[in-house]
Amino acid sequence: MEIKSKLKYIIKQVLVLLLVLAAIEWWQGRNIYRDPLPDLTSFTVIGNDTSNSDSLYLLYIWAPWCGVCRMSASNLSTINTLGIPVKSLALAWETEQEVRDFATNHHLPSLVILGNEELLAKLKVSAFPTYLLIKSDGSVVKGWQGYTTVLGLIIRYYTFKVLTA
Repeated sequence: MEIKSKLKYIIKQVLVLLLVLAAIEWWQGRNIYRDPLPDLTSFTVIGNDTSNSDSLYLLYIWAPWCGVCRMSASNLSTINTLGIPVKSLALAWETEQEVRDFATNHHLPSLVILGNEELLAKLKVSAFPTYLLIKSDGSVVKGWQGYTTVLGLIIRYYTFKVLTA
């Protein structure tokens, strides 16, 4: 009987934790850009798009001065090697060289788009890093902000890949 009550207690605690995490996820994503992605082909691009983004890809929005971006950038290289297509968009930068240095030093996947202040405002980016899951038609499926682990990126990507298939 005691094992059963301990198990019940653990299950309740896990459910409360999941509820709290879901509430945090909702709160962080409440103001995320939801409209179709603007055309990014007119912006300067560093590198080549080697991702196969036929159905869904991750757009990583960052700034070279962002400390959290420095910590999370290596996660993108990891998930990209696992087959998750990643593109990155640099915003709030001063020189193209600082963007190149950041991308090189932090092993970002090969495509880096150089955005501007107008795009920053249009995408309603209020914090860095910001992540957007984008379908091939440009529609935003999911967005969130802040540090995300490799496991968190993988879970979000495959969850929404299945949900949008």
